[in-house]
Amino acid sequence: MLRLEQRDKQIDEMEKRLDEVQRAVDRRAESNVLSTTADRLEHANGVDLRSSFAECGSSLTLLRQNFQDVCGVITTMGKRLDEAEMRLDVSEVQTTDGTILWGINDIRRMRTSALASKVVRLSSPPFYTSKYGYKVRVCIYLNGNGAGENTHISLYFILMKSIYDSLIRYPFRQNVQLTIVNQVNAARSITNRFRPVADSACFQKPKTDQNEASGFPRFCSLKVLQDQEFTMGDVLHVSMKVCLDGLDPVLSPYSHP
Repeated sequence: MLRLEQRDKQIDEMEKRLDEVQRAVDRRAESNVLSTTADRLEHANGVDLRSSFAECGSSLTLLRQNFQDVCGVITTMGKRLDEAEMRLDVSEVQTTDGTILWGINDIRRMRTSALASKVVRLSSPPFYTSKYGYKVRVCIYLNGNGAGENTHISLYFILMKSIYDSLIRYPFRQNVQLTIVNQVNAARSITNRFRPVADSACFQKPKTDQNEASGFPRFCSLKVLQDQEFTMGDVLHVSMKVCLDGLDPVLSPYSHP
């Protein structure tokens, strides 16, 4: 499940609705003011214009209140989406063996969204290197990031905060392999590896929900997204493997130096 792009899509839709409400409020307010003012001026003899304008002011106040109510509803919906995302963080943990195969659906639409800067970054569900191990995820930029913007796919590793962090050895030292899978011939898959730099903030014990990403701003050319061997079925498959050498698959959190 690509919960982040779904969440971004929902937020985009809410923002469009908010813009529509704002425009409707502005049009109605302008219409009310002009219409009421014209009527009152036309029949101004013996009429208290101050009272008429006061009525217009009351109408505008009511419209503004209605607009604020709509904003409040949208804010509440946003909070509920955040809460749902937190629950999905738990339910979407798919593996505990240091590997993940992440399928990105609707890849053409996702690419279009990236070009329009609507959904710039996509993140995989979190997973663990062992039952009580490191919590990690992958993120991808379909129109590139940093040095790869507009020319390359950028692919990164992210170390996440976990309830087991007080038991795990830090900094993170395990080698990481990232792959964009060729669905026709695995031998033509694109793979890059990196070894963590011990003093990098990316690999220290997380103090927030997740550390800064580390990986490849120029992982591969954007032409991959036009290659049916990589996007068959309108799906792009990305895999990540964390090398478990030196870590017991079960007792790794207790493997302090």
